[in-house]
Amino acid sequence: MSAYRQACTFLNIQNTVNGLDMKLQRIRSYLATAGHPEKKIRIIHVAGTVGKGSTSVFAASLLRAAGLRTGVFLSPHLVDYTERIQIYDHASRQIPQQRFMDYFSHIRRNSFGKKLTPFEILTAMAVHYFVDEGVEAAVFEVGLGGRLDATNALKTEVSVITRIGMDHMHWLGNTLEKIAAEKFAIIRPGVPVVMAPHEAALYRSLPASRFTPHASPFALHVPRPIALPTTAQLSGTHQRQNAALSLKAVEIFLGRQLSALERHAGLSQAFIPGRLQRLRAKPPLILDGAHNEDSAHILAVFLRRNYPRLRWNFVVGILERKDASAILRHLSPLALRFLWVPVPGNPCHSATELDQLLKKQKKPPPANACRSWKEALRKTGMRPVCITGSLYLAGNVLRQLGRHKALRSSI
Repeated sequence: MSAYRQACTFLNIQNTVNGLDMKLQRIRSYLATAGHPEKKIRIIHVAGTVGKGSTSVFAASLLRAAGLRTGVFLSPHLVDYTERIQIYDHASRQIPQQRFMDYFSHIRRNSFGKKLTPFEILTAMAVHYFVDEGVEAAVFEVGLGGRLDATNALKTEVSVITRIGMDHMHWLGNTLEKIAAEKFAIIRPGVPVVMAPHEAALYRSLPASRFTPHASPFALHVPRPIALPTTAQLSGTHQRQNAALSLKAVEIFLGRQLSALERHAGLSQAFIPGRLQRLRAKPPLILDGAHNEDSAHILAVFLRRNYPRLRWNFVVGILERKDASAILRHLSPLALRFLWVPVPGNPCHSATELDQLLKKQKKPPPANACRSWKEALRKTGMRPVCITGSLYLAGNVLRQLGRHKALRSSI
């Protein structure tokens, strides 16, 4: 096994064995002993439940179009850990595996680095890489929540809050208000904040003490959705709001408006796999990592608008900690049938559990259990197919198909 694969195995095992242990003191202590490299980077910080990955790549792509060498830190990866740390200059480039290993080893040799969780290690790696590569801007996507996320230890110049919904309730809280408070905690005194109208209304409804210890004012920007170029690679009407958030954040960051050419280039070139990704045109094969109610609603809207006459074979695998009932509620009206599949390497809802939840839907379609998504595809024949329910399932599909290196929305 290569040294890189050993590092990936270590990160995977530590995630499984130690679970989630979110504290900011470890990453802060490490960055202090490393000489505060994070202070050398100008950062846009992105939190939210739905759309934070798309918003992050929109922002990075717009910064690149404006002429800035830009780093972007994304979470989670779909196929390979190197996807999480990328440089946008003349192209979008993932961190090379050797550089990944160099930073991993460097951090693990530090007495404070040895105490970091896997996500904290990855955050620190991104900081070191971006400094060494001389990026002029960086976009950091929050991994989970916001308040105790490792990215919240970084000094940021603009904060962005994307759509907030019900997800990760076992960690963030079982109400929208509790979840929102965790995400609004990335807000800092004097740092401009960009939110969608729905999130701005939610923010104003909560006491500031719920998410920030400071009462200092900051500028709140609430952009409306914008039109996307016809050449945009990211699909779905919801991306109009994500693009608006990104554009406003970038223009605040730069202190100027982008030209029409810069806007067009940035919005057209942005792409992130596993989100309404067309893998086949006829009959359509759609791959989407919808794993909560909001993202399932977005998927359903996309399918209705783009394929109004079609009924779908949904190949579905859902992690056991996710609200499967909410996901099925949005997909069931569009289904010809469901094919339940496991999510490799992850505990997920069983076919029996999903059958029981499906029976509670109005006019439930038929469903069958399959041993894998490949078996499910064979059973669908040449009919419309949508593979969904988990980003981890989407990653497994892309890995098996070998599509991840091309990173294009249609093939």
